[in-house]
Amino acid sequence: AKSMVGTAQPFYCYRMRLGSATSSITLKKLMDNLTSKAAVFRQYPVAAMANAYAANALLIAKLPKSETPQAVEFLKKNRDIWKFVSATPYIVGRWLITVFGHRNGARVYDALWRIKHKLQELSVWMI
Repeated sequence: AKSMVGTAQPFYCYRMRLGSATSSITLKKLMDNLTSKAAVFRQYPVAAMANAYAANALLIAKLPKSETPQAVEFLKKNRDIWKFVSATPYIVGRWLITVFGHRNGARVYDALWRIKHKLQELSVWMI
C-alpha cells in the first residue's frame, strides 16, 4: 500500500463465542499473528498498528504455561511497540505487564476484561 488511513468507525462486527474454533489460541496462531502485526508496525509505525499488536500480545494469557516462553521472548524483542499504544485498555495492559510480567500481567488483564463485560451484561438485564 502506498498510503494508509485509520478510522474509529467499525466496518465489521461479529460475535465471539468462548470455546469456538476461531477463538481458540495456539502458540502457532499467536506467533503468526504477532509476527505479522509487528512487521506491519515496522512499516507503518502508528498507534492503530501498535494497538492491534497489543490486543494480540495480551492473548498470551490464553496459552498453556509450557508454551509461553517462546511468545515472551518475541514480546521482549518487540517491547518498543508498546510505546506507541494509545487505546486505554492496552495502556492498562502495558502497565500490568510491566508490574506482573508478560504472562501474569496478561492473565490479570484477561480477568479484568471478563469482569467488565460481565458487569455490562448484568446492567443490560437490570434495565
